[in-house]
Amino acid sequence: MAPRPTSTAPSCSSKRELCTTVAAIDLKNGREMWHAPIPAHDDKATRFGPNPVAAGGGLAVLADQGLRAVDVRTGEARWTAAVPKNCVPGKAAPAKRHVAALLACGDPDKPWRDNTPVGAELHAAAFDPATGALLWSTPFGDREPVSHSVGTSILSADPLVVSASTSSGSEHGAFHSFDKDGRPHPPIDFNGAYGTLDAKRPLGSATDGTRLYALAGYYKKGGTRHRAVAFDLATGQQVWKTGLDDSPGVGLNLQDGKVTVIVRTSATSAVANEDLYVLDAATGKERDVRSFHDGVAPYKIFEYKGLLIGASLSDYVPPPPPFTAYERS
Repeated sequence: MAPRPTSTAPSCSSKRELCTTVAAIDLKNGREMWHAPIPAHDDKATRFGPNPVAAGGGLAVLADQGLRAVDVRTGEARWTAAVPKNCVPGKAAPAKRHVAALLACGDPDKPWRDNTPVGAELHAAAFDPATGALLWSTPFGDREPVSHSVGTSILSADPLVVSASTSSGSEHGAFHSFDKDGRPHPPIDFNGAYGTLDAKRPLGSATDGTRLYALAGYYKKGGTRHRAVAFDLATGQQVWKTGLDDSPGVGLNLQDGKVTVIVRTSATSAVANEDLYVLDAATGKERDVRSFHDGVAPYKIFEYKGLLIGASLSDYVPPPPPFTAYERS
C-alpha cells in the first residue's frame, strides 16, 4: 500500500489529502497493474486494526469497508464476504481452500467509533474463495475469551495458525491453530519449560501445517540464547527440542523436511560471526553445522533457486553485506 494525494478517489474528501491506495505491481517489469483507493478510517468504517491487504489464490483481499476480494491481476471486484453482523473484519490471508480472516465480534449495538463492538472478542473465520460465503467462525481461547485488541500475526492461512500476544512486548500469549472445519486445537503458550517463543521476531517461527517450529529464548549470563523447538499443532505438545550451543538465534527457515537456523556466535559482541544449523524437521537431530567468518546479521531469510538468502538491515558500523547466500548441504 502507498499513500498518495488525490481528490478524485471516492474515499477522499474534496480537499487534496493523503489517501491510502493499494496498488498491484508486476514483479517482472515493475509496472503498476491496477490500483484502488481504500476508504478513510471514519464513522462508516467496518474494520479493526490498520488497513490490511493480503494476496493469494488469485485474489487480493482488502479489509476496509467489510471484507472484499478483487482479482489480483485486474483489480476487478470478485465478492464482498458475508461477515457475521456482530463482527468486524481485520487481518486476512487467502489460500486455495479458503480465505482465512480474523474478526472482532461482540454486541453490535455498543460500537466504538470504528464500529468495533465494545469488549469485542477475537474470532477466526474462513470464507469461500469463490463466493465469499462464510464457511466457519470460531472464537479464540480454550477457557477464556481473547480480546480483539491483542497483537496478532497470521503464520499460516491453511491450516490457520495465528500468534496472539496479550502483552505489548509479545512475551505473553499463545499460538492458536484450527483444523479445516474451524475446530480449535489446544493453544501453544509462548512460555514453557522450553523457554519463551519469540512471536515478534520476523523469522522466529514456521509451520508445515502439522507442526510449529520456533526459536525459544532463555537467559544465560551474557544475554538471551535460543533453542529450536517443534510442537504438534493438533495436540499442542512439544515434539522435540534441540540446543544450539547456547547461541542467540537470528532466524529459522523450513524447507524440504529441514529446519535451517542461523545463530550468532556471541550474545553481546557486535562483530560476532554466524553459524548455520541444519536440523531434521521430523526429529530435531543435527544434519549439518557450518560456521561463517563474515558476520552477516540477516534480518530476513528466504529461498531463491535452491539458495538460502540472508538479507541484512543491520546498523552496525562497519555494516555487513546487505545480502548473503548460503548453499544448502
